[in-house]
Amino acid sequence: MTMRHLVIAMLLMLAQAAIAGVPPTHFVVFLSSGEDIRCALAHRPKVVFGDDVVTVVDGDLTLEYPVGMVHKYRICEPAHDIDAVAPVAAGEGEFLWRDGDIVLSGFAEGERVGVYDLRGGVLLLASIHAGQPMVISTAPYTAGVYIVKVGAQSFKFMK
Repeated sequence: MTMRHLVIAMLLMLAQAAIAGVPPTHFVVFLSSGEDIRCALAHRPKVVFGDDVVTVVDGDLTLEYPVGMVHKYRICEPAHDIDAVAPVAAGEGEFLWRDGDIVLSGFAEGERVGVYDLRGGVLLLASIHAGQPMVISTAPYTAGVYIVKVGAQSFKFMK
């Protein structure tokens, strides 16, 4: 692929994103190994396509990859790690958000419950009682992000 083809491809990707109405936020280089390198466009990454090497400079970080390792590249919207929501398996508990309360159901009796802030501060420690869902009111919590942990399962919520 020549430099001219690369420039035209990048311009077409920018135009496609503008037409779709979703502003692009990342430049992503997909490597043939399956790894991908994401650079926020807000950081103004510099990407140089040389004859043998693709160089990505994002702030203080400089990465170089042989051209043969670069499978494709894209300018795209924000990435997320959610591919699908898995159904609750038999024997697993369930976290529900209902009217500002957290409802825990399906957990074993005596299972330890903890609510933590993002600094690791403990806001609540309790145990599951048999035969009834546990309801945790979020009314006392200020705006922020919190983690509820029950056994090996955890749930993040934002108030």
